[in-house]
Amino acid sequence: MPLPRRKGEAAMAEIVHIRKALRTNPLKSSAPLGATLAYLGIAGAVPLLHGAQGCTSFALVLTVRHAREAIPLQTTALDEIATIMGGADNLEQALVNLTKRMKPRFIGVATTALVATRGEDIEGDLRLILARRPELAGVRVVLAQTPDYHGALEDGWAQAVSAIIDAIVEPADGAVPVPPRINLLPGVHQTAADIEWMVETAQAFSLVPVVLPDISLSLDGTVPAQYTPTTLGGTALEDIALMGRARHSIAIGEHMRAPAERLAARTGVPATVLRSLTGLGASAASWSMRCWTGISSSAAVASPSAPIPICSTPSRPFSPRWAPTSSPRSPPPPTRRIWRRFRRRRW
Repeated sequence: MPLPRRKGEAAMAEIVHIRKALRTNPLKSSAPLGATLAYLGIAGAVPLLHGAQGCTSFALVLTVRHAREAIPLQTTALDEIATIMGGADNLEQALVNLTKRMKPRFIGVATTALVATRGEDIEGDLRLILARRPELAGVRVVLAQTPDYHGALEDGWAQAVSAIIDAIVEPADGAVPVPPRINLLPGVHQTAADIEWMVETAQAFSLVPVVLPDISLSLDGTVPAQYTPTTLGGTALEDIALMGRARHSIAIGEHMRAPAERLAARTGVPATVLRSLTGLGASAASWSMRCWTGISSSAAVASPSAPIPICSTPSRPFSPRWAPTSSPRSPPPPTRRIWRRFRRRRW
């Protein structure tokens, strides 16, 4: 009960103690949702949750409310009989229907707790489906094991990125890396504006970034004039396949260490894991990417752990797109600057 006060006396702050247990929405921290967000960063993609229809419905509603745009999330819709007898037929039918109706270039399959608890050999079923279905030859299908009871949002994101690297990235073949290319592996905590800033920063130092996954265009709140059945924007499959020819890889977040190590082991490209981009040390490490343009390609292959030389200035002046600049690069129109301000604030 608050203490009585005299007439004209200012009211004091009242501390209210809530006697309730800490509650966390399990849907917002589920591994299948993290894998879905990662699949949305691929160009021409359709995420597919292998499980009951209700699991996909909840994830779809949450993602649409957050991103404020259409999300091409599909489901295999397992019923009671498929749960007991096996969901391989539902998975095959879903892949065939999606290929005929939506014509995607990439289908990312994420498992749920329903099929993982039953212990199905989903990888073996998927190999058999792709072998006997010639109409799926032009579609890249990637499977990530993401049961709800194992890990959280960041684990599903990392599992999906690792699955994409194993399925699409070409192994190391001794090819000379392209000097200005760099791989960026953002974490699930990076927003569309964060990824766009990282891309602009890399481009300011004459680097060509390849972001995996890139949600800066597919989840930035843009509503197209015409309906698009697949993702709008994202990283192209051709760029993902050539990630082994980059000079270096940067992963943001500790949960992205496993995908970075897998990419380094598969392609031989050295990788650096930054826990965050906040702070003096992390900012200095992220801005040191400007020096990679001065390393010869042969030295990068021969000694990936060689120290990075110190550079004084970037290759061209860098300033945000919405700020006035005197550099040769002209700023965007005023309407575009206002939209970028609004988008950064909203996210």
